Amino acid sequence: MPTRLPYSKAFIIAIFCCWGTIIYSKAFNNSFHFDDIFFIVTNPSIRDITNLVSIWNFWPTRFITFLSFSLNYHFNNLNVSGYHLVNLTIHIFSSILVWCFVLLTFATPLMKNDKLCKYSDVIAVFTGLIFLSHPVQTESVTYIFQRAASLAGFFYLLSICLYVKSRLLEEDNNLTIKPKFFYIASWIIALLGMFTKENTITLPLMIILYEFYFFKIDRHIKWKRFLPFLIISLIIPVILISARPAIFMDLQRLIDKPIRGTYYFLTQLRVMLTYVRLVFIPLNQNIDYDYPIIKTVFSPSLLLSISILLIILIIAVRMFHRYRLSSFGILYFFLALLPESSLIPLKDAIFEHRLYLPIFGYGIFVTSLFLYLLQSWMLPNYNLERWRRSFVIIIPLIIIILYSVLSYNRNLVWKDELALWDDAVKKSPKKARPYQGRGKAYHEKGEIDRAISDYNRAIEINPNIAYVYYDLGNLYSEKHELEKAVSNYYKAIEIKSDFAEAYNNIGNIYVRKNDLDKAILNYTKAIEIKPVLIEAYTNRGYIYQIKGNLNEAISDYTRAIEIDGYLASAYNKRAVAYFLKQEYEKSWEDILKAERLGYKIHPEFFQKVKKALEKTK
Repeated sequence: MPTRLPYSKAFIIAIFCCWGTIIYSKAFNNSFHFDDIFFIVTNPSIRDITNLVSIWNFWPTRFITFLSFSLNYHFNNLNVSGYHLVNLTIHIFSSILVWCFVLLTFATPLMKNDKLCKYSDVIAVFTGLIFLSHPVQTESVTYIFQRAASLAGFFYLLSICLYVKSRLLEEDNNLTIKPKFFYIASWIIALLGMFTKENTITLPLMIILYEFYFFKIDRHIKWKRFLPFLIISLIIPVILISARPAIFMDLQRLIDKPIRGTYYFLTQLRVMLTYVRLVFIPLNQNIDYDYPIIKTVFSPSLLLSISILLIILIIAVRMFHRYRLSSFGILYFFLALLPESSLIPLKDAIFEHRLYLPIFGYGIFVTSLFLYLLQSWMLPNYNLERWRRSFVIIIPLIIIILYSVLSYNRNLVWKDELALWDDAVKKSPKKARPYQGRGKAYHEKGEIDRAISDYNRAIEINPNIAYVYYDLGNLYSEKHELEKAVSNYYKAIEIKSDFAEAYNNIGNIYVRKNDLDKAILNYTKAIEIKPVLIEAYTNRGYIYQIKGNLNEAISDYTRAIEIDGYLASAYNKRAVAYFLKQEYEKSWEDILKAERLGYKIHPEFFQKVKKALEKTK
């Protein structure tokens, strides 16, 4: 007797929307975190939604992601709630796609007669709700920059759903244009995914795997249907190799010690087992794991991990005929992990947001296996059908409620930088970066002594992190301990010779010491290293202005505006420089631009320019 959910599709979609909103209800005012600052808050490339070239040049293979941030900035500026709303909407839609994906799968030739078909509604809904509520997903939803992971996941799932729909229409001998329409739509969505995040490169392989699992009845597979998808999968490596986007090349700035490819691969064999543990037992989540780097194949933990992973893969193969859906879930999980857990070394060995797509594989595995086993649970002389139908609903519902509570609580940890990094310090007490993060949080809250303590602790653990010395230099600069500030900036430069921001801040120290020539030298050095460092242009422009070199000052302010057309303070400074040059019309234009951008012009200066302009007319 089929176990169907007695609800309409609209009602189920409403359940997804309401459930997701409840889980993430405390996240809407959570602050920007970690990479959010660099990639969103201080990123001039996303300031102008019409400047597509700037967005493209910043990171081509994530053009769609940064275009979405630019849209957010256009409508919300830096109001964090708008960004969280978009992230949550993407996640809810992705969860609904998971539900659709499972329903489509049960319509395929090799599943429509499967013994689980009578539970298809239940499996689809609960797989979607697991995807929606799993606490590991919080890093991809609440951490704003990781929209890259969730948005890529949305395109990934949508592309597969459209592909499956096109194949189902083919199987039904639908001779209309519909199959081609869905196929082309699938390809277009896959193309968008390729420009969202690099891990979508596995999409063509996933489609081939799906075809093999659910459509292959005989030995013949039409490989030409995969060719367009395989071709667009070349986009990512081609762009990264040919264009060499500056931001992608500059990611090394965030790495304390780059992980060699061989070490990274060996470590990932261990990390994969940790990911498996996290999806089954999502406890002790952490923004910054202190994960040991494995450097030898003879490591006992590595050998144990390889053994367990091989057993899992052997089980997946052995399950193929009897438990097809569960088998697919296992292979989906590991294939979706492959781009970030393979030979290509990334800056961190482990991050929870890398599980965003693989969670679907886990969800379909546990729900289908639970029902496969429940169906096999037969005892003679007992009528267990009624109890089985109860278990089908109750057990998955309990799991989803537990996941939802854990997700809700995890979002509380993400409320601000201090809470997030304090949590990381407790869980990674021997890693430097959590202390640096918490130190910055203390610094922003004015708890200077605690900030210094955390920075020093980070240096004790790892004395080769340039950014810790830089942050410490900023702190001492605010305390007016200029010699200590300069000393720390130079220590940062010793470790990272191209540290433009450190040179810029040394220039600021020399300004305070009234040594303007040395200040200009340091600002110039910063600009030579990083030609898009806005602060160095505005700072040098101001010194030129003080020294009476107004043309040079205007040139620097103009360059800053070219980099970020929304920089109101630069318009104001250039307005002053134009006024001093007695170019009153240009000064007035800049005043109006600054005001439109929300800058409060000093009333006395405003009146001076206005009167001077009236006299010239």
